[in-house]
Amino acid sequence: MLARYLKDARADGRTQVWLAGVLRVAQPTISHWLRGSWRPPAEQRKALFKVAGIPEDAWLTDEEILRIEDAARAAQVGPEVLHEDEPDQTGPHSILDCGVHESTGTEG
Repeated sequence: MLARYLKDARADGRTQVWLAGVLRVAQPTISHWLRGSWRPPAEQRKALFKVAGIPEDAWLTDEEILRIEDAARAAQVGPEVLHEDEPDQTGPHSILDCGVHESTGTEG
C-alpha cells in the first residue's frame, strides 16, 4: 500500500524523503517499510493513515489478524466455547473470584 501511495504521490513531489520528513524518521526507514523488512510502529501507522490513507491494520501479519479474530470471537461467545477441552477456569481460585468485593473493595 505504501508503494502504491508513493507512486501516485510522486507527481506532487511526495517522495520517500518527503514522507520521512513528515513522519520524522530517516529515509532508509521508509525504504525498509516499502521492502517489508520492517513495519512501522503504532505511532507511525497512525500518521500514515492520516497522511496517506493507509489503514493501520494494513501492516498486520496473517498471524496477528488470526489472533485478533480469535479474541473477537472469544469476546462474543465466551472463551469457554473456543476452548472446550481446557479445564474450567472459574473455580474459587480463578481471577473471577479474587476474594475482593467490587462494591466495597474489602476482602471477604
